[in-house]
Amino acid sequence: AAVAASAAGHGQDASTTAQGAAGHAVAQDAASSSQTGTITEEFVAFEQATPTQPAGAIYFTSASASLPADTQQAIATVVEALKAVEGRRVLLAGYHDPTGNIDFNRDLAKRRALGVRDALIAQGIPAQRIILRKPEQTTGSGNNTEARRVEILLID
Repeated sequence: AAVAASAAGHGQDASTTAQGAAGHAVAQDAASSSQTGTITEEFVAFEQATPTQPAGAIYFTSASASLPADTQQAIATVVEALKAVEGRRVLLAGYHDPTGNIDFNRDLAKRRALGVRDALIAQGIPAQRIILRKPEQTTGSGNNTEARRVEILLID
């Protein structure tokens, strides 16, 4: 049986993570993908006392980390929300489904969240305002299509 879990993500560089994730447990880990080589990132086990506000989700096709064609509207909405409030941050939480190789899926969830992070940075959001959560598998009550996503949460 697959383990229900929270969300995926990854840290920026060590200094960015230290600035943007104070009070969060940080662990160094490396995940490898059988297709893309090794991605080494800092993972943030995110524990937030301040409430988060859902700002949307981006859904991916199976075995793909390519941003879907309809991503730009979601990114624009998040950029607007981040620019509206000084100091507001965004938590990107990538999920993966329980099918296939668990190591490949974790790496895939990380690459998806990194793609969303890169899209936000390309729109002028500083990396220090983006928190990426460690990837985990989800089985919840949804289906596998719902599991292949990056959730976007705003933190004031």
